[in-house]
Amino acid sequence: MILKRTLEAVNKGILTDEQLDEAIEHYTRLEQDLKCHGSLYHLVWKDVSTTLYVLNLFKDSRLKK
Repeated sequence: MILKRTLEAVNKGILTDEQLDEAIEHYTRLEQDLKCHGSLYHLVWKDVSTTLYVLNLFKDSRLKK
């Protein structure tokens, strides 16, 4: 489960390192859980997948500094 303040930070795009790790863990699990439902939740899965992709870009960018 993701904390409300972390979810709000994801929506704003301003996260601490801890929030970023929490969000990546949450969205990774959520993406996997939605994928098994097939086309029923495809649009939701796509949104989650895109968010996870962006979060991973943030993480990669921070690691390169």
